[in-house]
Amino acid sequence: MSPPAASTKPHRTPPGRLGWLVRRVDGSYIDRSACDAAFVRMHRQDAIGDRIHLIFACIGCVGLLGPQTVLQIAMAPLVVFFVVRILNTFPIWIHGFGQPAVLVTLALAGWMGVTLLWSGNIPLGLEEISKLRWMLLVGFLYPIIEKRTVLIWALLVGFGLAMLAQVVDAFDGFGYEPLAEYFWHDPKRISGWYQPVVGGSLFVAGLGLVLPSALFDRGRLRVFSIGASSLMAVSIIATGSRGAWIAMVLLAIVIVSFGVLTKRVRVRTLLSFGCLSAIVLVAVFAVGGSTIRDRATQAQSEIADAFNGQYNSDTGARIRMAQLAARATLEHPIGGVGAGGYKQWARPLAPEEVLIHDHAHNTPLQLSATTGLVGLGIAGLLVLVLLRNGKNAANRFGASGFAIGPVFGIVGLAMVSMTDVVLINAQTAALLGMLAALSPAYVPELPNTKERQTV
Repeated sequence: MSPPAASTKPHRTPPGRLGWLVRRVDGSYIDRSACDAAFVRMHRQDAIGDRIHLIFACIGCVGLLGPQTVLQIAMAPLVVFFVVRILNTFPIWIHGFGQPAVLVTLALAGWMGVTLLWSGNIPLGLEEISKLRWMLLVGFLYPIIEKRTVLIWALLVGFGLAMLAQVVDAFDGFGYEPLAEYFWHDPKRISGWYQPVVGGSLFVAGLGLVLPSALFDRGRLRVFSIGASSLMAVSIIATGSRGAWIAMVLLAIVIVSFGVLTKRVRVRTLLSFGCLSAIVLVAVFAVGGSTIRDRATQAQSEIADAFNGQYNSDTGARIRMAQLAARATLEHPIGGVGAGGYKQWARPLAPEEVLIHDHAHNTPLQLSATTGLVGLGIAGLLVLVLLRNGKNAANRFGASGFAIGPVFGIVGLAMVSMTDVVLINAQTAALLGMLAALSPAYVPELPNTKERQTV
């Protein structure tokens, strides 16, 4: 069964000021015909460059999900080559870096920069702002956005390697010391080369990439996506990240609800999905049920202690940090306590035995505490931009479950943002930037683009 045809209908927008905002979110200011002409010119002048650009981008997608050291250099070849062919891609890069997601990110970075004026830790604030650089991937990948499907597959290869790392971690590097030192080494938290919370967050986004295809698509692609979804779920559970466990369930509910509301999924498919989920859960509990129960019981005990004023535990500390972030927001509602200034402000207000991190382990609360309601509002606009642009981009590639995967990858990161600071952590920020790059406001309308016909 072939994927549905790409949508050519104009997007309906409400009238008035809201309509003006929606049109800007959709990138109405982008000159469509000029953008199309720029792509035609690039393909005509530098066909070889197109292929090399794609190769470097795929390498970057795979490396993006590697260890921290690999992540930091994964995109370097792509960026260098982008600069090398900048004349051949002109003026595509203007349209790429002028996408709504990039502009809103620049606004957020600018406001965070302003809050440094009253921050208690300017170096940390600068570091937090620097993590937003990953959103520039929107511009660096825009010249090959027609190969969006290939880039999604490259990301899945990266996730596959991360899962293999979990297997190696589970067996403690198979006794090979130089290999073992790259892994987390906690028998209750198997997360490969990731810190467990970060690994859980990344795999939730990975589940968002493949679960829509498992539910909505047909044929061999669906079979692959069912297997990939099952492995993603096992990987999430293996990290021991309780926040990721909750986010996984919520994400699955959102995707199933979307399928039902849009009539993309049948009752028979839901029943099959439910049976498969039950089988996967039974298998996981058979292997690691005691560890899962221990983690759940520990969380329950720590939450009860926190309600009694005892915050000297992992969960208790996070609850206290969230409370202090909310207090910072109430006391400094406009501009917060300044980017990077959360710990400096919160530490004197918490008992010495309570661990206070550099951030509040909650993205909305961290943003409101450090940048106020202004920063939180800009970040909220960024999420809306990414989701709407992602849906529109998916429509241009047939609107299949596979094509819409990046949208739900973003939703997955939004879910885990309740227990992780997605924009500050380098690995989650990098993945968000990549998903944003796969979700531009405008995908060029070119003749003979086979990429739109197959997913």
